[in-house]
Amino acid sequence: MGIDHRTAGVTRRFDAALGATFRPGGPGRRFEVIDGQATRLDVLVRRLVSPLDTSSIHGRGHGVLQRDPGVEVTFLLDQADFMSLRDRMLRRDGEVRFSVAMNDVTAIDAARSRHALV
Repeated sequence: MGIDHRTAGVTRRFDAALGATFRPGGPGRRFEVIDGQATRLDVLVRRLVSPLDTSSIHGRGHGVLQRDPGVEVTFLLDQADFMSLRDRMLRRDGEVRFSVAMNDVTAIDAARSRHALV
């Protein structure tokens, strides 16, 4: 759980799990990172793409942050991790959790509302 504190009239929040300090974001955003030190993110995996399908040495994983399912994350996977996660997902034993190194994160989407493109 995070710790809220006020600095110069602005509420800032430190989240020990992410190792980051947040402040209120602009319109449509809850918080923005102002001091991030996280080296790994705990993710609930939703989709996998094989390295063979990406034409790369890395596959891709897509999921949401375990602590905040409103934040979507895309990350790189090596073949061994892809195979392990694929097996776990196919067993359908519940949520598949994975710890992702920050340098393997390729995209983060923290937008709360999704609008269909017309």
